[in-house]
Amino acid sequence: MELRKFKLGDEKSISKLHEETIRTINSKDYSNEQIETWPGILDNYSNLLKTLQNNISYVVELDNIIVGFGDMGHSGEIFRLYTHKDYQGKGIASKILEKLEKEAKNLNLNKITLESSLTAKSFYESKGYKIIKKVHSKINDVKHEEWKMEKIL
Repeated sequence: MELRKFKLGDEKSISKLHEETIRTINSKDYSNEQIETWPGILDNYSNLLKTLQNNISYVVELDNIIVGFGDMGHSGEIFRLYTHKDYQGKGIASKILEKLEKEAKNLNLNKITLESSLTAKSFYESKGYKIIKKVHSKINDVKHEEWKMEKIL
């Protein structure tokens, strides 16, 4: 298992992993209507590439297959952290999160923030993240709930 920085050319695999994970893993906690309006499903390919290039972005590869990825803005906000549907529970997200936290410390940030899905909330809580508030949003008239969370470094 290799943790490395995102590089140009990874975006196609990341896009596929992102959508498949949302459709399979997150579907246990969300309706079909919510899944179809999920930001990862609605994002266009060029927007994903642009944000991964601009953010601090990492991937985990196993046998030349990207099995996880995560990205964080330079202000310490984690935007995405996903593990391939067939590699859940193997420490991949933990490895990426640990690296992003280290990067935040290197930037002299004192906290990391994120908005978590219901599916990932307990994972983040197990890593020391605290709920700040529940966030309600609407995307194409479909209600979504996330949890604003933070971790003091």
